[in-house]
Amino acid sequence: MYTFEGLEVIAVTARLHCPRPLWEQIPRIAEAGIRKVILREKDMEADAYTLLAEKVLRACETHQVTLILHHFPEAARRLHVRRLHMPLPELTAALCREFACTGTS
Repeated sequence: MYTFEGLEVIAVTARLHCPRPLWEQIPRIAEAGIRKVILREKDMEADAYTLLAEKVLRACETHQVTLILHHFPEAARRLHVRRLHMPLPELTAALCREFACTGTS
């Protein structure tokens, strides 16, 4: 397996293309040396996303992978995740002040 150890690589999820549940993919991501994951599941409703994020967060914490939530600031608040990625039209100065790390695309 190729390793990205020492490189700044961020994995972006696409659960519909993943052969296993995302929380089971996290150990493989960590093994490859990737230390950050954006949970970018834009087609999900907020409650379902929050449930998924909770499972992925547990796996990330176990494997020392930083989780960045996408598009659902309320899920980030509930789970105490301080990193958020938002679509540019939805990113506000208030969100940038609230979260320790924000990103956009």
